Amino acid sequence: MIDSLRIGKIVYSKIGSLVNNRCYPLIAENGTTYPFIIYQRDSLDSMFCKDGVYEDEVNVSVRVVTDTYNEGIDLAQSVREAMTFNNYTIEDGGTYTSLMVQADEEFNNDAYIQTLIFRITINN
Repeated sequence: MIDSLRIGKIVYSKIGSLVNNRCYPLIAENGTTYPFIIYQRDSLDSMFCKDGVYEDEVNVSVRVVTDTYNEGIDLAQSVREAMTFNNYTIEDGGTYTSLMVQADEEFNNDAYIQTLIFRITINN
């Protein structure tokens, strides 16, 4: 069975070091300093054939949170580069391919937020 529910492990391994490991699933810890990243799994679609599931597509949102706009853009570009990959294989034997499919930005609570959405395809 494809272990797509643990996609956060892949996301963290690809982008955690960009912000000195201030990279969190769903919500940042209280008192976290800028910049930091929040990521979450938005959807998971399984592809079936007569033999069962052969592929999952997972959409993951990555939010880059900074106190200046330019820093946010630069960090978002670094995230995009780190999260765009083909045929990445880990110990579970799955092959992962990731592509950015959407991006937007906002200003909220005195922070600049760049949201990038990636579609990750997992074959086992």
